[in-house]
Amino acid sequence: MAKARVAMVEAERVLRDRLFPIVPLLEDESVNEVMVNSGEDIFVETRGEIMRVDAVLSDAAIEAAIRAIISLNEKNMGYIMDARLPGLRVAAALPPVAIHGPMLVIRKHAKRRFRLEEYVESGAFDIMTEAPDGADAPDDKHRMEEGASKGGQGLADFMRWAIRAHKNILLVGGTSSGKTTLLSSCLLEIPNTERVITCEDTNEIVLEQINIVQLEAMPTANITIRDLIRLCLRARPDRIIVGEIRGPEAYDFLDAMNTGHSGSLCTLHADSAFLGLRRLESLIRMSPTAQNLPLRDMRAEIASAIDYVIFQSRGGGKRAPEQVLALDGVTDQGDYQSRLIFNRMPWKSSHASSLPYPSSTSKE
Repeated sequence: MAKARVAMVEAERVLRDRLFPIVPLLEDESVNEVMVNSGEDIFVETRGEIMRVDAVLSDAAIEAAIRAIISLNEKNMGYIMDARLPGLRVAAALPPVAIHGPMLVIRKHAKRRFRLEEYVESGAFDIMTEAPDGADAPDDKHRMEEGASKGGQGLADFMRWAIRAHKNILLVGGTSSGKTTLLSSCLLEIPNTERVITCEDTNEIVLEQINIVQLEAMPTANITIRDLIRLCLRARPDRIIVGEIRGPEAYDFLDAMNTGHSGSLCTLHADSAFLGLRRLESLIRMSPTAQNLPLRDMRAEIASAIDYVIFQSRGGGKRAPEQVLALDGVTDQGDYQSRLIFNRMPWKSSHASSLPYPSSTSKE
């Protein structure tokens, strides 16, 4: 017992010593979260705002701190970690899983509880009579979708609006259809103030935002996309981007979108927007958690999570969006309520013929 206590004291000393440049941030009561994307990219969340801080850590120091945390939690050393310390929750990843160097996110637990009266006094419970800056007007969705139906600049404006309005988007298409290229174009529209975390089998995505974490699966260490999605949920993302969904991680990604992580994007192999939904259902079934989930409930979760499905194709000498499908929910019979708001090749396929299930309906 005495040896264990000595080991813990030593681990705590190593942790504070290695993270010395950011210890003041951990002790600052106004800081909720410290995000070490890499040794030279360190951010904090304070009073609801994320900002970059002037601090630098070496890769060796970050890795030593992660090892100390592992020791304190009596866990085995691996490439990703989820751990707890007194008053703190920690998520971390080491190269090559973490593309840009050792990554560490420390969430501080609130030191005190707030009484309801304090919320009232601060105005947090007040009804907002005006929309905050940057909020969309009620008719923006209708106007943008109507513009998208005409193609050209209208479609570009719609996609820009959908990204900035934090709509969840599923990009589907066949091999070499340009899904990843279109995804990269969409990511350019994400504001520089947001924290973006990517999860990929093989790193392809290029980001221009300043607050980014990029994670790559590592099959040799049994680290899958599912593991990466679970890790990034603890790493304070504003956006979760999955390069491609191919298996049971579909359920984890769907769960993430349904639990407050709006503005997420991913790609999927399929030959139409509707077949993309069908394939998504099949992949969700691969998760043990969803094997017995009733089909109607699954579709309700999908329709609740995903705002738009964009089908990218290679045809007419172009790699371009062919269909944009909006999901509005499910019917009492368990079919998707959907609207095909853009169709680049109306002579090739109709809305009805694209449906994977004969009984599915479209909500006009």
